[in-house]
Amino acid sequence: SGGCTNTTTTCTITMTSSKTVTAKFTVATKYRLAIVVSPTLNSGKVISSVGGINCGNGGTVCNSDVGGNVTLTTTPTPGYSFKEWSGACTGTATTCTVSMTAAKSVTATFEVKTYPLTITKSANLGSVSSSPAGINCDTICSYNFQEGSNVTLTATAISGTFTGWSGDCTG
Repeated sequence: SGGCTNTTTTCTITMTSSKTVTAKFTVATKYRLAIVVSPTLNSGKVISSVGGINCGNGGTVCNSDVGGNVTLTTTPTPGYSFKEWSGACTGTATTCTVSMTAAKSVTATFEVKTYPLTITKSANLGSVSSSPAGINCDTICSYNFQEGSNVTLTATAISGTFTGWSGDCTG
């Protein structure tokens, strides 16, 4: 009001004399925002830009009454990666903004990081197995193992002699 009479967030005044302007704000209506972290144990956490949400990995504030726009940010635990949002947020970006026009819920899903281990045999004269289980290279010669896991490979000659490893396993 005063020298500006519109409802846009910007106002331009031509200063030809003393002017008075009043900027009017109202309190945003607050609604319940509920957050779920999946899997629930040590996969990652979600924090909010307002409202004090700190959910997952020891944070216990997973619900808050908030208004306006709330930005949620994920942080995966080492060994995990952020997979996707569901509910009031969708997509795979690590941040999401929720417009609080009603009570809403959001699920942040994390997944264990895995990497493929692929075995190539130079001839079909033996097999390779793994511990932990996953590779049985009579039939299955590739498997995704969890980040940080130690995989022991065992070569077994069937009709021939094992002569050594190459690639990421040598000797």
